[in-house]
Amino acid sequence: MKIAVLATEYLFEYLRGSIEKLDLECQTEIFIYYNYSHVVDLYRQLENRFDGFITTGPGPAGSIRKSVPDCNPLTFLL
Repeated sequence: MKIAVLATEYLFEYLRGSIEKLDLECQTEIFIYYNYSHVVDLYRQLENRFDGFITTGPGPAGSIRKSVPDCNPLTFLL
């Protein structure tokens, strides 16, 4: 399984370290977004390459769901 994490630049290093510590049994890749419009564009660029997505909060996830109602599995971190 391939998971894309869509994060702000501020959280990038923290998430990278956390994901390494979790030792998940899936492939993960972190991508940086700069605003809600960009997170939607980024999702659309990546949606065919990943099985699921995680965003850094409910706002970005909501923006994706609103713009792409039939999106891939998507959740967010609090």
